[in-house]
Amino acid sequence: MDDHSIEQMKEAYAMFFVIESKLRKIILTNLINTYGYSHLVKRYLAENQLYRNLIEYFKTLPQVLPHFDNKQLTALSKLTPIRNKIAHSHMLTDNELKHLEKCYSIVKKAPITKRKKLVKSS
Repeated sequence: MDDHSIEQMKEAYAMFFVIESKLRKIILTNLINTYGYSHLVKRYLAENQLYRNLIEYFKTLPQVLPHFDNKQLTALSKLTPIRNKIAHSHMLTDNELKHLEKCYSIVKKAPITKRKKLVKSS
């Protein structure tokens, strides 16, 4: 393994760390803001060990977590095998690295709290 590969994997780990940490912060902040420290928040804290569970919260609670559209959630869902490669010290392909960078950009831009869209009555 050369120095370039090592630097690339360090960057990949750092990007994924930011993605996962920010997703956790978005979920927890918005659940507490919406429900208070409720059973749902306690369940989230118990279940949020796996990355794929984080993405499920955005899919199942879009009214509380409107941060990402379906296309972005699909992209974030596809990070699971990349996350596993990073965690188990396997080199990423160029395509995997590009996908990680794309997801990093999506999550980095997302606000912690996002205003819910108002429904206009006619």
